[in-house]
Amino acid sequence: MAAPYTAVLLPQSSVSYSVTASSTNGQTGYVSLSLDPNGLPAGVSYSFSTWQVYLSGTGSTATSYLTFYGSPSMPPGTFPLHVVGMMGSLQHSAIFPLSTQVTTFQVTSVTGSAIVHNTGQEVQVTHNVTAGNPPTYTTCGSADSNVTCRVISSYWNSVTLGITAGTSALHGTRVLSLNGGSATLQAVIADRGGGGGLPTITVPAGESASVDVDVPIESCYIDGPCGYATVTSPAGWISGGGFDGLVEVSVDPPPTTPPGSYAYSINLCNGFFDPDEEYSCQIGGGDVEVQAAPPPPPPPPICTLDFQYRGLAFPVIGLVVGHSYLHFTQSAGPVINDVIEGFEQGGASDCGSYPPGTLLAWQNPNGLPADNKNADPSATTNGALIGAYVCAWLKPLQDAVSRINAAHIPYSCTGPNSNSVTRYMLSQLPTTITPWWTYPGVFGLTGFYTLLPGVEQ
Repeated sequence: MAAPYTAVLLPQSSVSYSVTASSTNGQTGYVSLSLDPNGLPAGVSYSFSTWQVYLSGTGSTATSYLTFYGSPSMPPGTFPLHVVGMMGSLQHSAIFPLSTQVTTFQVTSVTGSAIVHNTGQEVQVTHNVTAGNPPTYTTCGSADSNVTCRVISSYWNSVTLGITAGTSALHGTRVLSLNGGSATLQAVIADRGGGGGLPTITVPAGESASVDVDVPIESCYIDGPCGYATVTSPAGWISGGGFDGLVEVSVDPPPTTPPGSYAYSINLCNGFFDPDEEYSCQIGGGDVEVQAAPPPPPPPPICTLDFQYRGLAFPVIGLVVGHSYLHFTQSAGPVINDVIEGFEQGGASDCGSYPPGTLLAWQNPNGLPADNKNADPSATTNGALIGAYVCAWLKPLQDAVSRINAAHIPYSCTGPNSNSVTRYMLSQLPTTITPWWTYPGVFGLTGFYTLLPGVEQ
């Protein structure tokens, strides 16, 4: 292994050597490559393209590439670096000389400037570094105690700073110092005017608002026109923009925003401020009053309607002799689980006895003693109708109950009877779903199709 030349490494660059191992006495196997780190200068790193190469016998060769990487912090000079190859207990080494060259530079400034408002809120800005090989910037200072800055990140071509101007900082230009004066840049402090006559915007948390704000162009104390206006705020959900004096402020506080007052500012001088002049780029200020979010609306009620019946069925002829009713439920506001049906009041329970009683109707949580709304069979085609639309059907059923009771209808076992009431109430429903129920049995419920005198006749 040997290096035929001396490579020259520059900051922020790399150079590569080819490292070749040769088999001389029939050796076969893997050769492990390494670099003695004792001779490696500070600020220089390295890597092999492969850390092992394979020799297949006498005359065979294998190559890996050794790459060095430079940085601005490395010292200048020439350094003999030892590359070691090992195959089992056999070891050979070669010297690879490396020269480092550090460009001399004098950074007097970092290009760019920042406009920072005296609100006490940090502004993060990225500036270009024009020198070829600058140092890594670690500190940033200001002669004004009301203005502070810090280095967020530093690279060979840029540096990102966080600059804060306190509420007592006067408008004007400040010179910030990087690494104790190795480089400087300018920051412009702009006033945030006290209310500035701008309106207070009130909005509940979770809702949005957009307000047009008219800001006098006299707020901009520089030569030339006021440019595109921007809206800034520590709260990220206040934004907006506009041209000259007409600015649209958009607020969109998340539902979790605590109630309170949140400041916003409007800058009419964005893009036209001259950092070399001691003028103020005046900003108008205002507030957004966030109110507590309104409670969520209650969920819509869900209602069901079932057509049920009970009685004695005759399988031979399919006759069902019994009683039918409607079972209505509502899930919310108020909760309802009622039977709506007809029944006989007064008179004899034996249909062959006289005088007859009166046919009445009601809406009752329990129904008649023999009703079992949780177990009686259903005549609905696919089970009870379910949906918010069914809730609107309760009122027509209640109106039907009132009309039946006002008619004073004589009760008859063969009709008019409770089954007649069920059929009439079904006819009053504003449904276009057909058919949604099935007539029980072959002959059906006795009296089901009998009309109600005084109501239908």
